[in-house]
Amino acid sequence: MTERRTIPIACTLEPAALPARLAAWHAVVGESVAEEPVEGGVRLRFARTPGLPARLAALAEAEQGCCGFFEFRVGLTPEDVTLDITAPPDARPLIDTLLNR
Repeated sequence: MTERRTIPIACTLEPAALPARLAAWHAVVGESVAEEPVEGGVRLRFARTPGLPARLAALAEAEQGCCGFFEFRVGLTPEDVTLDITAPPDARPLIDTLLNR
């Protein structure tokens, strides 16, 4: 088994860009139809709509660019789309920030 490298819990996003980024997260979270806990975070479920998986992936990729401690996984089934958001224990409150809690 390989050890994962430790990534600092820090955000490098320019402060002026933060409101728009959070608004993007809050908008996409508002489209979710269900939420459930997963180990280390949360899984959001979405109705399958055209372009949604790509939008989720693009937002997750942008977030990874400034907050590398988050992990994202987009899942596709014939019925729905899921987005898993996980983070180390010290960063779990930041998941709530993305979810507008």
